[in-house]
Amino acid sequence: MSPRRRARAVALQVLYAMDSVDNVDPGVALATHLREFGAGQDEGEIEKQAFDENLTSTLVRGVCAHRAELDEILARLSQNWRVERLARVDRNVLRLALFELAHCQADVPARVAINEAVELAKRFGSEEAPAFVNGLLDSALDLLGITP
Repeated sequence: MSPRRRARAVALQVLYAMDSVDNVDPGVALATHLREFGAGQDEGEIEKQAFDENLTSTLVRGVCAHRAELDEILARLSQNWRVERLARVDRNVLRLALFELAHCQADVPARVAINEAVELAKRFGSEEAPAFVNGLLDSALDLLGITP
């Protein structure tokens, strides 16, 4: 797994944990996660792989700082579902990807952000999650006025 993909996976885990607790400082949540779990390991992996801790921090802090905006976009995309009713994994994968689409366009091409979100959904979500995430994020491109 690439350092950037691992960074996104760690960011998702931190955001997932923060989703059920109010008023948690993102820096504290990230530090706690790294102290308790590190960057995580895949089954069969002998040594922990490197990950981009700066990217993880940027993603966690960015999603937290723009959460209201991201949830508003998400609510517009998921017309028949309230954001709170989305599966917690899906909701946080989508927030992460929407943050990258809306605020990191200079660093992350739209198709990369979507592909990475789909990969996270495959790894952490339900069987239907990858298609759901892909569909909503494709719609987000139009809503945000992004040309892939």
